[in-house]
Amino acid sequence: MSDTNRVGLRAVRETVFGTTPATPAFFEIASTGQPNLGLAPATVVSNLLRDDRQVSDLILVGGEAGGEANSELAFGLHDELLESAFFSAWQTRYAKRNDKGATQVTAVAAATDDYTVTLGVTTGSITVDFAAAGDTVTRATGSFVTNGFEAGDTVIISGAVDGGNNAQFLVKTVTALVLTLENGVVDETADAGVTISVCARVGSIIRAEGFTNAANNGYFVVAAGTTATTIVTPAGRADETPPATAQIHLVGYQAASADIVATADGFTSTLFDFANLKLSAGDWLRITGTGGTWPAANIGWGRIASVATNAVVWETAPTGWTTDPGTSVVVQFYVGDRLINGVTRSSFSLERTFGDHSPVTYQYLTGFIPDQVVITGASQAILEANFTFVGLDSEFTETRFTGSTDIDAPAFQVLNTSSNVARIARGGVVLIGAGTKNLVTELSFTIANNLRRKNAIGFLGAADVGAGEFNVTGSLAAYFDDKTIAEQVVNNTETSVDARFEDSDSHVLLTDCPRIKYSEGQPEVSGKNADVTISPNFQALRHATFGYTMKLQRFFGYQ
Repeated sequence: MSDTNRVGLRAVRETVFGTTPATPAFFEIASTGQPNLGLAPATVVSNLLRDDRQVSDLILVGGEAGGEANSELAFGLHDELLESAFFSAWQTRYAKRNDKGATQVTAVAAATDDYTVTLGVTTGSITVDFAAAGDTVTRATGSFVTNGFEAGDTVIISGAVDGGNNAQFLVKTVTALVLTLENGVVDETADAGVTISVCARVGSIIRAEGFTNAANNGYFVVAAGTTATTIVTPAGRADETPPATAQIHLVGYQAASADIVATADGFTSTLFDFANLKLSAGDWLRITGTGGTWPAANIGWGRIASVATNAVVWETAPTGWTTDPGTSVVVQFYVGDRLINGVTRSSFSLERTFGDHSPVTYQYLTGFIPDQVVITGASQAILEANFTFVGLDSEFTETRFTGSTDIDAPAFQVLNTSSNVARIARGGVVLIGAGTKNLVTELSFTIANNLRRKNAIGFLGAADVGAGEFNVTGSLAAYFDDKTIAEQVVNNTETSVDARFEDSDSHVLLTDCPRIKYSEGQPEVSGKNADVTISPNFQALRHATFGYTMKLQRFFGYQ
């Protein structure tokens, strides 16, 4: 007899839809249950007439591959599945990690107080022209886009004849043949043997975690001397060969003392270029300031309306935000990766193992895409994340796929609704805290892709999977303390909803639907000795300015 505690579930992203890649590195899908995961056969009873009145056959005519994988929400645990559900990809920042099947942080050296990392996005040796007018680097062949460069990246250039071009620069814009950089490029033509690589910017804030030696974990401001393969930090590192859990993430930037001024609706700088932050309208960030007269109210989370070279305007400012000249203040900005709904399909091959079979049974499910994701949090409960898949096919075997390797799930904390919900807001009004009206008793977000199987002659399962509309709905059940919510339901009022989940190690997952309307919800009077509640259901809509329906942001830490 098979035990549920011996069932494993893993996945690998497909490069060809419906085909398991060669030598797959399967990542673990931590789950609480997998009901109906597989291929449900479609059968038809034969209509042939028999003179003995018996059924002649039950004929297999097709099947529907799919099912559920239910789980608990934790930071980083379902990042790849969420990408697929959003038909998009995380827009990431500089990171090096050893927990994704490759070692990217290879050493820590006490003598030089640096981390040795693998080379990431780079051109290799190319021939370029440098132009001071416009601060451009132009190549004749190849593509900066294909290489992986993005606006907001920090790059280090080496091999140029003029030493002024061998330095760190901020990338302003990227085309196939031209990088536009921040000021400082020196004129050169046909400069051969130049290498341009993405690196950690001096002044950026790095969080290191998962290292064996505690001295190598923590937050550090990147120091001068950093290259494409080393990150120089303040003194205090210890010699170490990093383990598989080690990872380094760019989590923020530190501005020069007295450079940031808090204005009525945002903040400005004299020196700091806010392109460093790689922000877009609708992004959230955390701002902190130390020294001088920087107000406590100006330390917190806000959503961005617009970004210019030396100015940022708030769309939603931290509560109590006020002006400050920034005299003697050192300001730090903590930024996250973003995921917004898109149109690019990605699929997985799933591997389910029944480890107590002898021999072990393997089930392979191909062409699987999350059709629906439901994130739910009831009061005093674990936050749940449940996935429903639509796929192409399924088969059982007693032989594992050739060349398979395993990647363990990230070891972050499971989130709960008592201590890990840092913010729930409706229309920008925070619904957490003593004395708050309409406190939330349950929240949910349902992401639906409206996938459809394309059945065709010659296929047992589907021939393909079609994508429908990206649809986000949800509910914020609450105590009914005033008429505001009920009026918004009746009046078709446009509002917003966002929630911020944070574990005890300052890892943050933020969900944001900046434009919603309520579809239904009335005050509920259940009987005597009970609370009056209201459970308005909402429909998320495309935000005209931000250009998306829903956004997730993940922050790998802040101080």
